[in-house]
Amino acid sequence: MAPISFYALSAVLTRPLITVSNSKILLVLFYPLNSCANPFLYAIFTKAFRGDVFILLSKVGFCQHRAQVFRGQTVSPKHSSLGRAGGPEDPW
Repeated sequence: MAPISFYALSAVLTRPLITVSNSKILLVLFYPLNSCANPFLYAIFTKAFRGDVFILLSKVGFCQHRAQVFRGQTVSPKHSSLGRAGGPEDPW
């Protein structure tokens, strides 16, 4: 939306940087980009996607520790059951 807004503001200030026919071409190119990018951005920012990426990278030798965390193979020290009265199932 930034390029479209920039050209629109320049036209409002009576100093248009592009012609109307060129602006139509830009609208056709830039408007659908947001709608096309949203599904990919949503998928990339989910926890499941990040976990799958780390697991795939661990198969080629990268991000071993992160992949183990997503697989549930390592336990963080703050979640250990030592010193808690509720046992391992008690989240508090």
